[in-house]
Amino acid sequence: MDDAITKAEDLAQWQANFLCAANGSLSKPNPLEEPAGFKSAASIHSKQSARVQLYSRNYSQGLSAWLAKTYPRTLVLLGADRDNSIDQFLDHHKLTHDNLWQFEQSFIGHLDQKLQTFARCEWLMSQAYYAANPPVFDFNAFANLSPQQQAQTIFKLDSNLYFLESTAPLAAWSSDADYWTLAEVNHQTLPQSQTWMIGRADGRRAFCAQLDQAGLSLVAAIQANTPMAQLPDISNQTALAWIENGWICGFQTSH
Repeated sequence: MDDAITKAEDLAQWQANFLCAANGSLSKPNPLEEPAGFKSAASIHSKQSARVQLYSRNYSQGLSAWLAKTYPRTLVLLGADRDNSIDQFLDHHKLTHDNLWQFEQSFIGHLDQKLQTFARCEWLMSQAYYAANPPVFDFNAFANLSPQQQAQTIFKLDSNLYFLESTAPLAAWSSDADYWTLAEVNHQTLPQSQTWMIGRADGRRAFCAQLDQAGLSLVAAIQANTPMAQLPDISNQTALAWIENGWICGFQTSH
């Protein structure tokens, strides 16, 4: 029992030191608090520091790799400042919680204003890509409704469908074309703000597409809980396509 307690205390000490090192605050251990069985505080501290610093480097490299996976195109826009920007972010933003999504989202605020929209687009695409599959539209249940009930049906959008207002040429962030440079992005900036839809298509592929007038009308109507019978004529065909793509994933009947 004593050995088990000692091992637990040793593990707790190692974990505490690792977290301190990961946050850049590893200090020399107190010799009076050394785990049992250690010969020398100085020698142990030397070995322990080396190990923990190795863990710390691996920890930082892992977070850097995670950011690079989420923001591949945005990081290209940083050019030669890419690695320095990531290092500065990791120096000032430690992973203090278990949610990597929240951690990487905070990277957006670290960027220049001009790049934040691109980063936000990539973060939302990552959210859409890894999201659980939405419910499948139940055609049988819809067909069993009376004509009056169908007319009062309110469609439901996939909760992992996102919308952004921007003048940035975000369509390039959803294509397989070569990554753009910042100069190319500046050249392609749109004259006025457009609405972009971010979601998932073909099962798993994340996309970003500019909404046309039919899409804009459909989204506005669904978000306003407009019954199907009152949907704008321009949106009817779009609604069918969105059901097929899984972007409209359910319905409810109004009362």
